[in-house]
Amino acid sequence: MNVVVMTTCASVAVGAIGWLIADAVFGYERRIRRRVEQVSERDISDVGASLFRGSGLTDAASNRFVTRLEELIRQSGWPFTVLQVCWTSFALSAVAAVVAAVMDRHWSMTAGAAVIGLALPWLVIWTARRRRIGQVARQLPEAFDIMRRAVQSGQTVPSALQLASVECRAPLGPELALCCEQQNLGLPYDTTLRDLARRVPITEVQIFAIAMMVQRQFGSNPVEILANISEVIRKRGRLANRVRALTGEGRLQAIVLTILPIGVFFWLVLFRPEYIQTLIDRPRLLGAVAGLQVAGSLWIRQIIRIDY
Repeated sequence: MNVVVMTTCASVAVGAIGWLIADAVFGYERRIRRRVEQVSERDISDVGASLFRGSGLTDAASNRFVTRLEELIRQSGWPFTVLQVCWTSFALSAVAAVVAAVMDRHWSMTAGAAVIGLALPWLVIWTARRRRIGQVARQLPEAFDIMRRAVQSGQTVPSALQLASVECRAPLGPELALCCEQQNLGLPYDTTLRDLARRVPITEVQIFAIAMMVQRQFGSNPVEILANISEVIRKRGRLANRVRALTGEGRLQAIVLTILPIGVFFWLVLFRPEYIQTLIDRPRLLGAVAGLQVAGSLWIRQIIRIDY
């Protein structure tokens, strides 16, 4: 049984790694051609009132799930495609299954290792996305202050946005620069703001996009809008820091209660296998324990999570 599992997993791992290498070496022109075809099929004529409708920057016929995965990778800032991440997941899953099978443990260990290897790349991307969004959120007050001072000095809002893209560091600076580049290439002003709000899923950016579209259509004071948004972001930041300070003990307890059982389980598997073999020989009981562990972790996370 282990020989078959090892052979299958090794074949999948070798194939996935080979495809990744071939795609990195020979797939550049193919990706450019596909990108040009996607751009040529876009329709940028619809600039309706909805913030996320008719942006002309996504293919309506594409699969919704794949589109969400593409947005997740794009928001993480990693230059990968969905197919590359999927092949990487398959390769890690196969390698982890081979390692578990070499250890000559129960099939449940092999299956668990395969699942962990399959989910690891997406977990890394999700973590990178959260970190990048946090960095953007911390940069927003400074960017809005730069725009406010530029507008006060007599510049237009697009010119102030261009100035903020130059003054701000990554990751916010490149996002604003892309928005300005889209406007320079002829995309409608509302469309570029919608795309900015889609690429940066932060409430303040969405409020900024809506406020700028309303200001452009009906007229208002952009200086006051930018000042109010900047103040709101700073207040939310102070509130977030206070919430993190008050819930620090609970979050630490959640981390310990989540990691400790998993760490003890793997320690027993490696150093005291005869002690844990009774649980491993009963896969239904092991699955029930894993399910309860996941449910408990989600419950604790819901308890210590405070929306503000």
